Amino acid sequence: MVQDIEFQAELISEILDLKKKVLPGYFAEPRMKTRLYEAICYDVLLYDRLLRKYGCQRRGAIYLGGHKGEMLLALVLLGFKKIIVVEPQPELFKQLQERITVINQLLSSYDRLIDGDPFTSIEVFQSAIGAIDGEAELYVTSKTQLSSLFKPKAEVFNEETVYSEVEVSNKIMVPLKTVDRIIEESSGEISEFDFLCMNIQGSELKALEGAKETLPHLQAIYLEKSLVSRYEYCPHPEEIDKYLVDRNFAKVWAYFPQNYGVSFDLYVNQN
Repeated sequence: MVQDIEFQAELISEILDLKKKVLPGYFAEPRMKTRLYEAICYDVLLYDRLLRKYGCQRRGAIYLGGHKGEMLLALVLLGFKKIIVVEPQPELFKQLQERITVINQLLSSYDRLIDGDPFTSIEVFQSAIGAIDGEAELYVTSKTQLSSLFKPKAEVFNEETVYSEVEVSNKIMVPLKTVDRIIEESSGEISEFDFLCMNIQGSELKALEGAKETLPHLQAIYLEKSLVSRYEYCPHPEEIDKYLVDRNFAKVWAYFPQNYGVSFDLYVNQN
């Protein structure tokens, strides 16, 4: 049945207002503006092909290290039905919470415009990720995307051409939860999540150790992995590889951006 014209006009007006709230959050800050362009022109096109090639059905995505939501729109555009975003830093969490509220409203308006059932839901949690639940000390750095549960090595960052002059600006206590616990507290079920995305500055192995129930349901894991020892006592890259290989994940693709000292690795469940 074709919708009433006045009803459509009201929805269109609502959508336009919501878009004005969503987009400035991404475009007002130069770095976020660049990141959004990358999400559309690079991330979405690349991830779509990778996920199709390796059979990820895009039921649900767990996004650890949400920061300012740099990858959030990419996950929405990729068609994930459920998205969980996790960020430990209080101020960034508050920004994410506000942004996600508006994005959820915008998606709901689009669903009503096409007279369709709700398709995408996004939830956000304030927590660091670890192998156990509790509290942890977070080293907040001058470049907030590099904050970590592990103490940064300033001398290592200062040798890099991209991230130099990184300093610890604060140390704060934050909630610490496992991936399994986060999903348990969400509105979804473990079986609904088939993709894990991590950018958590050295805590990748701890996150995997706290995802014992989740790992068998995942079809793909995408993570940023430090190739140099940026943080004190953080695991070596080979430890992450071994942990996943021992659980029947194979590394099928990796990208090494120049001068960043990291790789972006994709692992696929072989079961």
